Amino acid sequence: MKQKKFLWMLAAILTICGFASCSNDGNPTNSVADMEGTVLSYNVYGGAMLSFTAEQMTEAGFTLGDVVSIIMGGQTIDMPYYDGYYGRTGDYMLVAYPSYSSVCLTRNNIGLPAELQELEGQTVIVRLKQKGGSLDVQQALSMTYTNIREDYPSDDVFANARAVNVGQLAHNRLHRSSSPFDNSIGRAQYVSQYLEREQVKTVLNLADTEELMGGYNMPSYSRSLWEG
Repeated sequence: MKQKKFLWMLAAILTICGFASCSNDGNPTNSVADMEGTVLSYNVYGGAMLSFTAEQMTEAGFTLGDVVSIIMGGQTIDMPYYDGYYGRTGDYMLVAYPSYSSVCLTRNNIGLPAELQELEGQTVIVRLKQKGGSLDVQQALSMTYTNIREDYPSDDVFANARAVNVGQLAHNRLHRSSSPFDNSIGRAQYVSQYLEREQVKTVLNLADTEELMGGYNMPSYSRSLWEG
């Protein structure tokens, strides 16, 4: 009986690993080939922009939520592959941010350490470590951002406007929102209507200079706040 049980277990292992290559931790990798490229440059946040685009990563078989190994500068570092900065401060990650022309290797909020800086032109290898190993984080934290009103359930949600009722603050005294002045993303009118309805009298604007404010085509209530 013991021999039969051992043979059955061996057969099961061969079935699991025989049809897809297995990583060192026993997880199938679907035989995704390594990607080899270079460090193109460093962005203002201390991240290394690599010579792979998100589309090339997809064509090679990598998907958002995979755990990858980055071989660079004599180091091998495991990290998740995301389309946003979803980790804690200091976490390594490979990021295919939508506005980036190529993928970025970085440490969240602090950039790469000194030993991984100034490596422009040096070889970088991306290797699959675990297929979907961080998929739960990718799915939980990724959001689709649009500036189309119909994509949102209400005017207030589109305006990103709501009361901040926390701590010892009086109810409905403090609100937050998208910009009521800058209409470059098409939300200022909705924000202005919200502020007027909620009788907001003062706006603390941390985004604009006085010069920029003077050039905005503001909704009427927003302009009354600015001019007042």
